[in-house]
Amino acid sequence: MYPDKLQKASFTLAAAITNSSSFSLNNYGYIIGDLNRTAYNENQPMRLWRYNPIDDKWNQHGNYPGYGAYFINTVTLNGIVYAGLGVNNGDFNAIDFWSFKE
Repeated sequence: MYPDKLQKASFTLAAAITNSSSFSLNNYGYIIGDLNRTAYNENQPMRLWRYNPIDDKWNQHGNYPGYGAYFINTVTLNGIVYAGLGVNNGDFNAIDFWSFKE
């Protein structure tokens, strides 16, 4: 149907990823997510994965510095990622908001 399109590497883990958000920056794709709900339920860090289109691979790329949250928001603007807010595990509005660039 789309002869010029190629299937790219799937984002697969043995664990469940929840409360995720994705964005792109500098030709890479990123996903911030809660691995097995440990960030939300146990106050562990959310994880960050990066997709490298040259290698066609996903790799863990560190941790998100904020608290685990449902409905985390991400946006990129002028080469900077802004991430945060959402709802924390007490069902209160999460107020942490972060920025980073690579």
